[in-house]
Amino acid sequence: MQTRFKFTSGLILSIVIMLPLLLTGSSALAECGEAQQIEATHAFQVAKEFLMAKNWAQAIPSLESALEICDEHENSLKWLGKSYRETGRFDEAVVVFSKLIEVRGQAATANDHMDLGKTFAKLKDYRKARQSYVSAQRLAPTDCSVLFNLAVMHGAVKDYARSVDTYEEVIDNCPQLKEKALPKLAKACQKASEKERKMGNVAVAKEYDKRYQEYAGSAGGSVGYKIIADRMNNGDYSGAVSACDDFLLKNPESTKTHKVLLNKAGCLRALNKNNEATSAYREYLELRPRDYPATGTLIELLAKTGQCEAGVSLAESVASSESIEVYYGWGMALECLERYMDAKEKFKFVAANGSGNYMIWATQQLERQDQLEEIRLIKRQNAGY
Repeated sequence: MQTRFKFTSGLILSIVIMLPLLLTGSSALAECGEAQQIEATHAFQVAKEFLMAKNWAQAIPSLESALEICDEHENSLKWLGKSYRETGRFDEAVVVFSKLIEVRGQAATANDHMDLGKTFAKLKDYRKARQSYVSAQRLAPTDCSVLFNLAVMHGAVKDYARSVDTYEEVIDNCPQLKEKALPKLAKACQKASEKERKMGNVAVAKEYDKRYQEYAGSAGGSVGYKIIADRMNNGDYSGAVSACDDFLLKNPESTKTHKVLLNKAGCLRALNKNNEATSAYREYLELRPRDYPATGTLIELLAKTGQCEAGVSLAESVASSESIEVYYGWGMALECLERYMDAKEKFKFVAANGSGNYMIWATQQLERQDQLEEIRLIKRQNAGY
C-alpha cells in the first residue's frame, strides 16, 4: 500500500510545488492535532534505537509511519531527512528538510538550514547549497561550522573573493579550525588572484597575492581586529563601531580594511543608525563591489531611509548578478516608490529561486504587494483619478 510519505519522484515534485503555497498560509494538509502528535511521537520512538546505532535504512520505515500519522512531526522530519541523506536518497532528503524548515517557520534553526545545504552539496547543486549556508549564517553568524562550510561553498561556485573573506572569519574567530582552514585560505587567495588577473584587474590580483603571503605561514589577524570581533560577539555594537574606527585610523594599509568596514556597517545597522550604516556599506562596496549580499543590504537601507530612486538605480546596475539579496532589496526599493506590481515581480524571483528565510519573506511580500496596490487604487478612486 502506498503511504502518504512514500517519496516517489512524482510526489517529490508535487511537494516542491506545494511549498510556496504552504508558506502563504493556505496549508494543503491539515494541521496535526494533539492526539496525532502523540501517536507520531510513539512511532518515532520505535525508530530511535536504529538512529542511535546509525542504522539509517532500518529507521526509515518507522519515520515514514510517523509522518503518515502527522506530516508535520518535527523530529520525524529531521531524522528522516538525515536517514535519506545517509542512504544516498538525496532528492528525497531535500524535500524533507525543506518541509521541516517550512513547518518550523521563524523557529527554524541554523542546523536545519545546514542540513539542507549539506544535502544540496551532495547533489552538487552548490548554488543552492551556498544559499542554505547563507541562511544558516544569518541565524548563527559566528558558528564555526557554518562559517567553514560557507567558505567551502563560496569556493565551489568560484566566488573566491567571498571564500577568502569567510575563511578569514574562520581564522579570526575559530582557533580550533585554524590549522584546517589556513591551507584552504591560502588556496582561495591564489584562486582569487588568478581570477582577477584573467579579468584584467591586476591591482586587485596583487592585493590577493599580498594576502596570500600574509596567510601562507601564519594566521594573520591583529589585536585590534580581535577586539572588534570580541565586542561584536558580546553584542557591544557601539563599542565595536569605536573599535572599527580606531582600527581604520591606526591601520590604513591593512588587508582587513574591507572586513572592518563591513563589520562597522553591520553594527551601525544593528544600532538602527541607518544613515551611517548606508555610508559604511558604500565605503565597503568601493573595495568589494561584487559582494552582492552586502549590495542587497545597502539597497534595503536606501529604501528604509527614503532614498528609493537610489536603491532602484543601484539594483538595476547589478541586476545581472541575479542575487537573491539584490532582488529582495530591489523589491523593497520599488515598494518605497509605490511601484507595487514591479516590486511583486522581484519578490516572485526571490520566492522561486531563494531558500530559507528569503523564500519565506518574499512569499509574504507577494501578498503584501497585492494589498498595497489595492489600497493605492482605492485612494486614487477616492481622489477622483
